[in-house]
Amino acid sequence: MISPELQIYKCFGCFPAGQFIKTPFGPHKIEDVVDNEYVISGSAAIRKVITTHNRNYNGDLVTVKISRFNEQVSLTGDHMIYVVGGKPTYSREYKNLSRRLNYYSRYSDEKRQNLVWKYFPVEKIEARELRKGMSVLYPINTQTEDIDMLDLSKYILKKWPPHGTKPIIPPLDIKVDTNFLKLIGYYIAEGSNHRAYIRFSLGDHEKKFAEEIIFLIKRIFRIDAKISYRAGSTKTGIEISACNSILADVFGNLCGKGAGNKHIPFIFQHLPKSKQITLLDAIFKGDGTQGKIGIKNKTLCKSITTISRTLAEQLIDILLRVGYFPSKHLKRNNVDKLGVNHKDAFTVSWVTDSRRSKIHHFYKDKDGHVSWIVPVRYVEKRKFSGKVYNLTVDQDHSYVANGFAVANCGAAGDVYAFLKEYEGMEFGEALKFLADRAGVKLQRISRTDTSEKEKIIEINNLTSRFYQYLLFNSFFGKVALDYLLKGRGLKLATIKEFGLGFSPDSPLGLKKFLIDKKKFDPRDIERAGIG
Repeated sequence: MISPELQIYKCFGCFPAGQFIKTPFGPHKIEDVVDNEYVISGSAAIRKVITTHNRNYNGDLVTVKISRFNEQVSLTGDHMIYVVGGKPTYSREYKNLSRRLNYYSRYSDEKRQNLVWKYFPVEKIEARELRKGMSVLYPINTQTEDIDMLDLSKYILKKWPPHGTKPIIPPLDIKVDTNFLKLIGYYIAEGSNHRAYIRFSLGDHEKKFAEEIIFLIKRIFRIDAKISYRAGSTKTGIEISACNSILADVFGNLCGKGAGNKHIPFIFQHLPKSKQITLLDAIFKGDGTQGKIGIKNKTLCKSITTISRTLAEQLIDILLRVGYFPSKHLKRNNVDKLGVNHKDAFTVSWVTDSRRSKIHHFYKDKDGHVSWIVPVRYVEKRKFSGKVYNLTVDQDHSYVANGFAVANCGAAGDVYAFLKEYEGMEFGEALKFLADRAGVKLQRISRTDTSEKEKIIEINNLTSRFYQYLLFNSFFGKVALDYLLKGRGLKLATIKEFGLGFSPDSPLGLKKFLIDKKKFDPRDIERAGIG
């Protein structure tokens, strides 16, 4: 968090390079995110990045894996993470939390929600406090915004020369209905675009599928697609080609160019569930596999494999929106026995009966934001030395890193500490730098004045320490401490960080401490505002 008015900063570097941050346009590496770019916040909202930060770091790094995702994320130990809190029996063991939430399902929605808020509040903890079995939050975008018509002319970026044959202009004001959504899904799964045409590549056994694609292209764009059969020694199958350079440009810009960049059109992320299910089913028809899992009660499990990280994340988002609980498995690039190089591949899987999923709980906070509760399955700490990065995000001051919500980390200080850390300035240099920027002329202060100010500062510091001592070590202080921890829901680390203390009704104890023990003049105590 940064406040130019108060001259306060909070955390400017908590992720090493290579960690993926969720944005409205797919995952981006944190070191590639720039000022004024948009990210997805911990409330699943689209928020602007106010500023980015980086610094050299030497200290603990925490590596985390969450259930259903085999890809890990690393962050500094003081970075704050959102978790489901409550008694350790539940907050530190997902299995117990899940049983309790299942028990609450017998109640009305209102009563169940109030019980969850009371006994399992969302808390922020440092990454170094995270343990296996604790529960993090995967924010879910629940916003719905239908699109009835889509103007595809906005996706024509190619410029044609003024002379020569012009391409036939197909209909570009398109109804976003089942037919169009199916064609988009089929293109994402099986399509490719070239300079003058779009092409769909299918297997030999998919003739009916090919006929459906030809029908959709004709119905939507009034273009006759052609079917051909590959009969080579290395490649076989069916190809459907629709020759039109405008269509090729539109599909490439709408859905991405190349298999690694394929994505569902970003403007479709808020479509109603029924339309997103149509998209999901179409992509599955082209790229999906299915099989039954389980020993006694078998259930159908579906999966889609893609080399596009963005598409994999979009599929997870859609599945969560429509009520499924997906998993994502990353298979790193490799060379097979035949010497063929395979890129990183993401397999997104889900069971069609969501009741059979072991990780099946949502968390709805008091503001209506919904998240998927996901347990931590692996935590490792190691030493790290290198550059780390962080973001300051508008409004929410949170974002999503590799599947779970995080806040800003714990490094904090005033503007002088910021310049010392960020620019390598000493205090005197920072003071002169800020004075020059503010147009303030610095004046020398006599040693006598300095001594008086230092004395007042010391009196206030000792007063703060005295009240903190009473909070943690006196009978009435322990009552107040119990109130802060249980009544106000504060964490012990927060109480210590902000120097909270206990002030008894009588001021005699403090005065005795300052005058009799620390030997301060009563007049100095009064000048310090403690009288």
